[in-house]
This record gives sequence, structure tokens and C-alpha cells, in this order.
Amino acid sequence: MEVGDYLAAIEEAEALIQELPATVTQQKQLSPIADLTEVNHEAATERSGSDGQNVRHHLNSQLENKDLKRSAQKMDDEQLMALTIKTCREAMAFAVEPVKTTHDLERLACQLAPMMGIDRKCYEQACTELTKPRVALSTLLILQMGNRIRNMPAYFRSVMIGKRASTFDPMSLLLRLSGNNYRPAV
Repeated sequence: MEVGDYLAAIEEAEALIQELPATVTQQKQLSPIADLTEVNHEAATERSGSDGQNVRHHLNSQLENKDLKRSAQKMDDEQLMALTIKTCREAMAFAVEPVKTTHDLERLACQLAPMMGIDRKCYEQACTELTKPRVALSTLLILQMGNRIRNMPAYFRSVMIGKRASTFDPMSLLLRLSGNNYRPAV
């Protein structure tokens, strides 16, 4: 490359660089989204907070989870049944007869499990390792969360007899799906 070509390339690059800020300014004027993005970026950079704020947030989340567990422990069978029927609308749509008792709930869950792809053997194993009402409630909740779960049989196996079986709490999930509207009678 000759010196003249090199100097011409530098001049051309400088001209492009001078045009660049004008182009960006024009885009900002044309795009209201760019203004919002800039405002959000400025707000984010102006915020000054310590890591302590994050810790407080996590502590509040843990307290809320404990409150859900306390609420679930204070719930009697009638309240549990009413909340389950209200929350698990997808499953109740498949009920042939009105669900009134825990036995009706267990029967409905047993009927729905194969429709969800849950193997009968896996369902029975979960019932022997855990209580039938817990497995039934979990099945109905999994059906209610159907759009969020990619593979229902694998999720069921995981939370009932797999790795997450010890940490899965269907009562807390029921309260979360119900919108936390349940408050125990004092």
C-alpha cells in the first residue's frame, strides 16, 4: 500500500467518525425507545446502593416463605379443599362429579396423571413413598402450572421421588398459585 492510499484511507475514516455522532443524534430524535433506554440507563447509574440492600431483599423473601409454611400448617381440611378447588381450575374442569372430599381429589388426580403423561408405576411409587393426598395435590398443581412446565412426567418424578422430593412443598405452591389470598383464621 502506498503512502497516498494510506493517507486517503485515514481521511475517509476520519470523515466517517465525524458523521457518526450526527447519525446517533438523529436516531435518538426518531426513536422514543432510545430516550427511554437512556433514561433507564441514567437511573441505573445514579442509583447507589450497597450489597446490604440485596441481603435485606433475600431475608424478606425467606420470611415470606416461612409465613406461607405457617399459613399452610394452620389450614384445616375443609379450607384446604376449598383452596385447592379454587386454585386448580384446570383439573376441576376434568372432574366428572363435583369434588367434595379428599378421596374425590385423590381419584381425580389418579385419573388425570396418565393424561398428563405420568406413568402409573411412577404415580403408585410416589403414593407409597409419600401420602396419597400430597401426591394428589401435587398432581393437580402440576396440571395447573402446565404452561410453565416443559415436561410434566419428568417434573412429577423429580418432585415426588427424585432429587427435589425432600424440598418440594405442595402446600406452599398451592398458596403461591392462589395468589396468597389465604389468611388463616385466628
